[in-house]
Amino acid sequence: EDAELSFRVVANGNRLRYVADGIVFHRHPTTLRDYLTRKASYAFWRARVFRRYPDRMARDSYTPRAIPIQMACALSLTGAVAVTPFAGALVGSRGANLVGGLAGLALIGFLAATLPFTARYARRDPELAAAIPFLVFARALVQGVSLASGLSLWAQRRLGPVPSDLRT
Repeated sequence: EDAELSFRVVANGNRLRYVADGIVFHRHPTTLRDYLTRKASYAFWRARVFRRYPDRMARDSYTPRAIPIQMACALSLTGAVAVTPFAGALVGSRGANLVGGLAGLALIGFLAATLPFTARYARRDPELAAAIPFLVFARALVQGVSLASGLSLWAQRRLGPVPSDLRT
């Protein structure tokens, strides 16, 4: 993975440089399902990279700063929406209102973190702009769930020991 390789290069005392006219070859997924599957896989296995380089979890310059915010807000919003009916049944309308308010805050946070991306692409393709928050939400949700799953499984060591080349 690109991130793991770059972390390893820097950890060995080398430097990375951006080359604006560099040429790379890669493939983009052609369907939404393939795109979300790839994002889920990358996020899940990123947990393994973070286990090897825990300081990079907070200082990951590879990932745009908005993405962790989007993931946290998408997970919070989804969780709050799922819990709201139970909160109302268990503790009454105050509980449902509290959880609904948290869902509202998560939605506002998500939209605020997504607005710059949406605005940038609205200039390129105005017809696509309305769909971007939904696409970003789907991406953030699958990445958040997958990263959380990977971190949880690695913490419980269910995925087995870290191979010798990744041990700290």
